[in-house]
Amino acid sequence: MIASIPGRIRDPMSQDDVRHLSSQIAKIEFGGDLRALGLNFVTQPLAAYLKPTTFDMSASLALLNDGRLRAAQVKFDSLSSKIGIAYARRLQLLRTLSRIAGAAGLLLLSIFAWLWYRSRGQLSHEIAMVSEEPSDQIFSSFAAYLQSVVEEEVKFSGHRASLSCQGFDLEHLPVAVGEAAELIAEQLVRNSIEHGGRPAEQRLLAGKDDYISIRVTIEEHDTNWLLSVWDNGEGLDGVAILQQAVSLNLIDQTAAEALAPEQRIRLIFLPGFSSRENNRETAISVAENDKPLSELRELAKHQNGAMLVQNRFGDYCQLSVRFPKL
Repeated sequence: MIASIPGRIRDPMSQDDVRHLSSQIAKIEFGGDLRALGLNFVTQPLAAYLKPTTFDMSASLALLNDGRLRAAQVKFDSLSSKIGIAYARRLQLLRTLSRIAGAAGLLLLSIFAWLWYRSRGQLSHEIAMVSEEPSDQIFSSFAAYLQSVVEEEVKFSGHRASLSCQGFDLEHLPVAVGEAAELIAEQLVRNSIEHGGRPAEQRLLAGKDDYISIRVTIEEHDTNWLLSVWDNGEGLDGVAILQQAVSLNLIDQTAAEALAPEQRIRLIFLPGFSSRENNRETAISVAENDKPLSELRELAKHQNGAMLVQNRFGDYCQLSVRFPKL
């Protein structure tokens, strides 16, 4: 239900539409009989599942009621993504639990049940990352938050990574642009670790450090702001991208062969493009539930931004978004 909220925020919206959506969001937040929302069950308030101090929709609802629709949409979109990530992690743990339990019996079942109980606290932590009342530990700066994202991905994927942030001060950006920049930067950092990371021994054989380096920068120019996420991973393979786009029926073989190398790289922005294998059952990264590049590109376009890519296969990749000053 929460995942449907961003798509229902449209500009313009009448006051009646805004009040109706706000009341539905309140029902989800405070729980109870949700049959009025088309859901045939009764649920407890979200606060019953989470620590009350780590979850608050009030600021997002204020954005919606004040008519700051794009900012509200980004907030609820980010909340939806975080809930999806937390849910996927718990589902993956339960799948592992079922396999282990069948092989090892009731003793291991008890152990994994205990681990599952402990993981409930992680859901609270995930939601805290989009809380409207940030804690000093998580939101002392956006650079600090990105560092926590890196640590989370490293722990989950097993890929080693380091992060540097340069000129990163979102407070000077318009609210809607800053919200878009936050979400895009986080997704690109996660993608860098998932796709650019590889075993330390392979990186050492390639003459690189045994960890992937990621650099996030925001530059202010006379007419625009430029957000860039650079990493020295494996870069983008234009041939593999082209083959994947053809296999997904996003482009036919004849048109694909006519593309110049730099045009092949941009196929990653096509709606429906994914480099993930279709037969994978579980996530190897938190980014498994994050937005594809086509959606990040659309998010940038909502702020009149343009997404750029610089790449050298086997060496580095940099994805940038240029937001104009209007």
